[in-house]
Amino acid sequence: VILPKNVNFIQLSDGYVAKFTFSEGSKFYVNPEDGEVYSTDGKEQVYHFRGNAKRIKNGVYEIKDGVEIIRTANFIDGIITRIKFSSTVKQFRNSNDCKMGYDKIVEYSVVEGNEYFKAVDGVLYNKAGTILYMYPRGRNTACSTYPTYKVPDGVTTVLGNSLSGFKGTEIDLNEVATVKDQAIFNTSMQTLRIGNNLENLNGIGSNGQLTYIIIDEDNPHMQSDNGVLFSKDK
Repeated sequence: VILPKNVNFIQLSDGYVAKFTFSEGSKFYVNPEDGEVYSTDGKEQVYHFRGNAKRIKNGVYEIKDGVEIIRTANFIDGIITRIKFSSTVKQFRNSNDCKMGYDKIVEYSVVEGNEYFKAVDGVLYNKAGTILYMYPRGRNTACSTYPTYKVPDGVTTVLGNSLSGFKGTEIDLNEVATVKDQAIFNTSMQTLRIGNNLENLNGIGSNGQLTYIIIDEDNPHMQSDNGVLFSKDK
């Protein structure tokens, strides 16, 4: 791909481009050290070439120090199984659509000192622990030590795609009040537990194995009877 200097934005998601050539004065460049595409100020990781292993050690992709913005679609690569956030990462290019949960990813980690993100048991949250960014969908949870996932206390928002592709049998949303679009789609969960804060099931769908829903009795909007969901005024 040859790009003129007046290009301000690159949106590619498949990782199959083999080479970029940038005109002089471009806002982007290929770093000769790791072969990745960055903004010229080094603050945004723009593109990861699929199969490029220069930043990958034993399956771990380490985001470069100095990078503040990352593109989630950059991590579609079968050789990446873990993603390590540097201390400088601040945000995703699209903060509501965290498609970092590709089937090979089994763990997220965050370097100590990062002021915006943290990882707990391999799951990615914001630093304050109020937003779930991404559960590592590469965990074969239905057949391992992770059959269930309970969203930790204090987490009130689940972002889009955060739990889509979950392979366990049960999700407990606990204190969650907001579930963004397509946050919990195409999972293998059989049981869904909902606390007293969630108002509706927007953002949850296409879960063909879901057979039982349990609603906290203090939820003012919904209730369940023998695993079946009803409005509170049924």
